[in-house]
Amino acid sequence: MRPRWIVVAAWLVFLLYAYPGYLPTSGVDQLASAYRDAFQDPQAAIMIELWRTVCLAMSGPAGMLLLQSGLLVAGSFVVFARAWPARTAAYATAGMLLAPPVLATTAVIATESQMVGFLAAAIACLTSPRRAVRLLGLAACVIACGIQTGGPVATLPIVVLGFAWRIDRGWRRYAIAGATWLGVALLAAGLAHLLVDEDWRTTELTRAAVDVVGTLAHAPALDDAHARDALAGVPVRGADLQARARQQHGDPVRFAEGSDALLVWPTERSAIDATIDARARLARAYPGAYLAHRADVFARVLGLRDTEGWEPVYTDFLDARGNREIVAHDARHSPVQKLLTAPVRALGGTPVFWPVIYAALAVVLLALAFRWRERWIAIVLASGLAFEASLFATVAIPQFRQSHWLIASVVMSAIWLGLRWRGRRADDRRTLSG
Repeated sequence: MRPRWIVVAAWLVFLLYAYPGYLPTSGVDQLASAYRDAFQDPQAAIMIELWRTVCLAMSGPAGMLLLQSGLLVAGSFVVFARAWPARTAAYATAGMLLAPPVLATTAVIATESQMVGFLAAAIACLTSPRRAVRLLGLAACVIACGIQTGGPVATLPIVVLGFAWRIDRGWRRYAIAGATWLGVALLAAGLAHLLVDEDWRTTELTRAAVDVVGTLAHAPALDDAHARDALAGVPVRGADLQARARQQHGDPVRFAEGSDALLVWPTERSAIDATIDARARLARAYPGAYLAHRADVFARVLGLRDTEGWEPVYTDFLDARGNREIVAHDARHSPVQKLLTAPVRALGGTPVFWPVIYAALAVVLLALAFRWRERWIAIVLASGLAFEASLFATVAIPQFRQSHWLIASVVMSAIWLGLRWRGRRADDRRTLSG
């Protein structure tokens, strides 16, 4: 097979597994917002605008599935092809796309999958000798920054260490690259706020509510009077607030929706603002409790602790909790999809899907990349590790797909360094035989 057909064949296998795309609750809500042309949260505005634009050509999730997987495939192939023969690059791209932890999350229509696609495209463009193509890579970085809270952190190593206005070296290059990254991050934030019609701070509220309950749970013993003072303005109900917080933290469905829910979910602006302010107030009053809570959340992100709703392999076409009527989308698994998804689901509970293992591998591969002077691989791994570290402060509800960029960067780097190691072994054998 010609190299391009190897890549196309791998992409078709992926589409057989995923088409027309698996929608979690966040994806359903964003698609519904795109249909309604409603922008109410800066941290989802650019993703919703992507939905709205893609839906002009193809309604439903299929267009977004093609976009995020196509960017990942094309970007990865270009990156590999800059260093290896086209056939080798094609097999490397196929191996990356079809690696179970990459395959499983790329099939989910979510901001994490979109960000990884745009980051892969950005890296492919920024490694080009042509300035116009490198500028296109910066545009991809703007979108990656805008669709994820940790996007600016992920793009920091890529732009600062990888972008060059001219192909040169020295402090001027990095000064220009640093200023460029700052411009990229500010432009993404500005675009997001321009798109918003009415800011209800939805994403920020979710994080604040989780942090309020978690910090209260880890704080020193408080009676109800002191707890209510610390939660001034936050809509809570019942008594024994701290005891219930210790029972319910880590399970947002329980503390915000259950029959014994600690919080009444804020819907008025005053209550939303009070909840967000209470998070900062509690963090200042009990910094140790706040850090212990965030460490607990991060341990769940890494898969070190059991988490309610943790789904490494998500294969539902439509989440039952989303806006089903507005989306008006339905699909059923074909026999081929059932055959392809079964082994991936079987691997979902194994170490293949433990993010902490990929974090450890990233550190080892980063050291190897430095030793072998693989500059761009070191940049990719630094980006993956930096983004994963940013989840310590930004995650509200831990999900496996939040580690998608870390895992994709590790798989890409492992394949690259494996090819490099094989090449070194071949050179050694030729030297010995000579």
